[in-house]
Amino acid sequence: MKRLIYIDRVKGLLIISVVLGHAALSIGLMDYNYPYVCYPFNMTTFLYVGIFMQAFFLVSGYVSNFHKDFKTFIIKNIQTIVVPLLTLGFAKQIFEGLLTADNSLFSMGGKRTFILNGPLWFLNALFLSRLIYWMVVHSVHNRYMRGAVMIAIMIGSIFINHHPNSFPSDYFYWQASLGLCVFLWIGDEMKQVRITDKRLLGMGIFYVFLLVLSRFLPVLSPIPYDAAKSTLTYWQIPIDVFYVLSGTALLGWISRKTGQNKFLEYYGKNSLVVYIFNVPVLCFSAFLTTLIISPAGKVKSMLYLLVYMALTFIIMTLVIFCCTKRPLNILLGKR
Repeated sequence: MKRLIYIDRVKGLLIISVVLGHAALSIGLMDYNYPYVCYPFNMTTFLYVGIFMQAFFLVSGYVSNFHKDFKTFIIKNIQTIVVPLLTLGFAKQIFEGLLTADNSLFSMGGKRTFILNGPLWFLNALFLSRLIYWMVVHSVHNRYMRGAVMIAIMIGSIFINHHPNSFPSDYFYWQASLGLCVFLWIGDEMKQVRITDKRLLGMGIFYVFLLVLSRFLPVLSPIPYDAAKSTLTYWQIPIDVFYVLSGTALLGWISRKTGQNKFLEYYGKNSLVVYIFNVPVLCFSAFLTTLIISPAGKVKSMLYLLVYMALTFIIMTLVIFCCTKRPLNILLGKR
């Protein structure tokens, strides 16, 4: 499949949402109490928190070929997901532990978090979800039956989430993978649809409408994945799917209308690196900004926020540059 540059811009918008979503969290990890700095982040997360993880799965399904033979498919996924998780993810855990003085990462109690990279649950779930969907594609050839199987898997994941003590521990985040792999199927099916700007905007408008409506009817609020867990219930499945579909469509329309944008494309193409290192980079940026500015009062807090974000993206860009050059690029499955 020919690389779609506007999809890179969509991924760029999504991964920037991840960074923004972790900005206030990272300030907290550094034990800084900056309420005015965190306020804008906390008040705007509702705009994207219900879709950004699911949308990555949808986009992955749209750009991936699940009809490859097993050997080719599994090797590629190990190279591009598992190897970065175990190598760059290991480095990320070290840096984050040192920055935040979080000794629990290195204790026996933190063994599961450290070894299985709990903060990077998305990569565990993505690998397993792609494997599950590959098996479904190669065992269920009827498209409608395949869809029924994927919806059944999603329903099963909700049952498991609400009865956690009745099932094995969530090692490698297999429970999250069951709930999210339906979006791989949706993305895969979207290849059958002719995507136009008009259709993207039409769907995107519904996302805005739902968000506005949810401010008055909290029951319609988007349902986020928080630390690999979702509070999604059975009746919320249609709302959740519609949020993800319409939200991704809106990002697609924005990406097409922005035209060439090297910044978004660069971050989209390297979203894996940004995802792995965003929290330690945010923590380090908060540390540096605190050396420069004391966010006492609203004005200085806004200045702190601007410098904090500028440093974050400068440092992150340097991290991407280093990780995409030899020899580190080998860890990303690139040559």
